[in-house]
Amino acid sequence: VLSMLDRINMEHFLLDHKDLKENTILHHFCKMNFVEAVSKIRQMAPEDTFRKTICAINKNGNHVFMSSALVNSKATLLFLLSSLHKFSHEQKDLILHHTNKYGNTLLSLTLQHNTLQVPKYLLLEMEQEFHSSEPGKDVLEEMTNCFRKHLKPSIQVLETLKEVEESLDKTSFQKPKIWFQLFATSFLLPVGILATDVAFDILLIIQYAVTDQCTTFNYDTCLSIHRNETEVQEFNTTIFCFNQTKPIEDDDMQPQSYVCIPLMLGAQPKLFYSLGFVIIPWVYYCAEFKQSHFYEKIRHELIELVVHADNCCGVIHLIWGLIKNMVKSGMLILFWPIIMQWRRFMSEGRCMISQGEEKIKAREKTDKNTVISTRAQMIEVCSESSFQPLLQLYLLLPTLLLFEWTSFASLSLGSISNLQFWSILSSCLSLAWSFNFYQAVKKNGALDFGTNFFGRMTLLLSNICQISSRLLAFVLLAYCFGDGEFWPMFVLVLAHILCMAFLHHKTGRKDLKVDESVPLYMRRILSEIYQCILNGISNLYLHTKIIPLPGKELRQEKLTEKEDTFIRQLIVDTVFSIQNICIVAAAYIRIKDLPWELLLFVLVGHFVGLLLKWFYYKKLHIWSHSRNSYCRIPGEYRLFRPPAENRAEEKPNSLTIEEDLEKNSLIPMKEQKEK
Repeated sequence: VLSMLDRINMEHFLLDHKDLKENTILHHFCKMNFVEAVSKIRQMAPEDTFRKTICAINKNGNHVFMSSALVNSKATLLFLLSSLHKFSHEQKDLILHHTNKYGNTLLSLTLQHNTLQVPKYLLLEMEQEFHSSEPGKDVLEEMTNCFRKHLKPSIQVLETLKEVEESLDKTSFQKPKIWFQLFATSFLLPVGILATDVAFDILLIIQYAVTDQCTTFNYDTCLSIHRNETEVQEFNTTIFCFNQTKPIEDDDMQPQSYVCIPLMLGAQPKLFYSLGFVIIPWVYYCAEFKQSHFYEKIRHELIELVVHADNCCGVIHLIWGLIKNMVKSGMLILFWPIIMQWRRFMSEGRCMISQGEEKIKAREKTDKNTVISTRAQMIEVCSESSFQPLLQLYLLLPTLLLFEWTSFASLSLGSISNLQFWSILSSCLSLAWSFNFYQAVKKNGALDFGTNFFGRMTLLLSNICQISSRLLAFVLLAYCFGDGEFWPMFVLVLAHILCMAFLHHKTGRKDLKVDESVPLYMRRILSEIYQCILNGISNLYLHTKIIPLPGKELRQEKLTEKEDTFIRQLIVDTVFSIQNICIVAAAYIRIKDLPWELLLFVLVGHFVGLLLKWFYYKKLHIWSHSRNSYCRIPGEYRLFRPPAENRAEEKPNSLTIEEDLEKNSLIPMKEQKEK
């Protein structure tokens, strides 16, 4: 066919020869998606003849563009659209807005095919350019009127209008609306969750410091009722209850020996544990501040002041600079997560209202601030919200089991036990939501509620199941060590954190090239240790991987994140399952009269959480249709890799880059290097 086209006089053949339905040869080639023939005609035919031909209408009212879109001829449609910018305004109007006998335009035919996404965006750009050529008129309003006239209402049209609206410059009315929505979602919601969690914990600390009374029954009474022990203990404390009423002491009361376990924990240990758990996040905030650009800016400013402190005026400026920067550093550390969330909110807002090159720069800054703000949020929930509910549930579990839930609506904040309940609830929800939010952030919008609602909710339910079951498992582990013995469980939790930190060290990438000079090398070592400990704490209840701060290693860390996620998750979830089974077995043997439903919930809750996570990765993940999306384990990213000097012996058939180049080159590698 292509050879026959060389012998045809295109100037007369294109318009003079049509079939019974008035289709030109271009109509037929476009329906066949014969882009080579269309390109051949484009080269041979005169410009005016070619333009008239592609604007020619057949009996169905379709021009060449519409014939391509009608039969989903993507290649020919893209080729024809690439030449549309040379057409006149009237010819563009005909091609874009002409309707066939069935009332369809070129854009409406394109929207009917999901495979014509690139032509759709090209047509939207052309529509925007066409309507923006009319001065003094609102582009969005003109395009909406055009779509209303030529298109039928549908979900595709609605999505198209939203895309057009996002691509246009924001008006003075739209900008406040965008800022308000971002303020509610990117700043107010995460800061509100964080503040609520911290507020309940601070109220508990105040209550522990002021009083430790709850007038129901004390430890001695508990022993006499639930263990038939009449010996008076030297240590005397009280149980925490919801309804502040004494229990009924009768012969029909079933003994519950586990009720007395948390009563032996004194007032001072509870105060010190709670206070320590609240303070822990600020230790990490100091480390985050030390690695931030704020610290570098303050350090350079102080160095500059020290250099110029050679007279009385310079010394005064130095003292003032020290005081000012100390106050600034203290405020940054004290309100670190709030400040980072604010910076993220501001950068996202600037990104959404900007256009062109400014939008690209704002996007880079937004990505950087997103990493820092989400790290600050994860630090708070992984340290304070991970440890605080362990203590509070340890103290409150017997009360929850004996509580009459019919009076749940009458709960208030007037007693310690109620504060404990709300503290546990807020910590668990904060943990589940923060982990879920962090998972969505790492997916770059692919896991938002508006994009993948069912996937987001499935992961949220999975997080809730895993966190609640693991939290109960740790509390049962503490009960196994006897009355008031909370510290052995906490020591085992710290050992678990160290194991997870070691796992992160082994599965992380170790080939980052850094200067081996002592100061920089030691800084790299300390940064690696800090990152490992942070990931160890974050893997207390469920698997997660906190990416490092933006820097040289962030890009390389992202390179390995897809490869090593599966092996990490498999190992971490296996360790969690084994730990839960061992804890349930120990609790069944060590704790008398313990309801079997608690033991069943630890096992079933964690299994349901893992099942929901598996369902998400299998059916709802963005790469779920890829066969190797979540089960690929390349050899170079195995968990325990041999040292670099031994890898050649392990894989004798593999070649390095230099060996491969030298093998396939006629010039030896040494000579190439010399040249």
